[in-house]
Amino acid sequence: MNISDLRRRYHEKISAQIIRISRRAGKEDFPNFADGDSAVSRQLAWGIVDRIGCGKNFSDIKGQTVGKRFEVITKEFLEESFSLFSHVRPGDWIYACEQTAISQFEQYAHLAYIEKVFQGDPSLESAKELNNEESLEILNMMVQGRRLRDISDLPFDLAI
Repeated sequence: MNISDLRRRYHEKISAQIIRISRRAGKEDFPNFADGDSAVSRQLAWGIVDRIGCGKNFSDIKGQTVGKRFEVITKEFLEESFSLFSHVRPGDWIYACEQTAISQFEQYAHLAYIEKVFQGDPSLESAKELNNEESLEILNMMVQGRRLRDISDLPFDLAI
């Protein structure tokens, strides 16, 4: 298999598993990765759809599902592609889609300090005693810098 074959297969997977055509009342159809309110964005998205030979799939798909699928499909493509260049890129490489705590990135290193401060905090212990697992999970998610699953994960009724 060569890089062109891998690229074609990557586009086929993206087309089959991710790209959908969105419909809105009173508006033209547009690919789900376009800004439906921007004519330029819709035009560019249609150009991509046409160029990779994507069919028109009108079934619904959630944004988070799209994101996860895109991560996995892209990871697989990169892993397979880079394996073709192992003679110029030696070594054992790890390809992963797992979330990395934001505090692991230099510009957010201060968040690691905040995480340490919260460890063993009495207010967290009282939340544990109250068996408020949801609040603990949200607090840990925020301290660790992980993505929220959806707007309902916002604390303190900010989702209203």
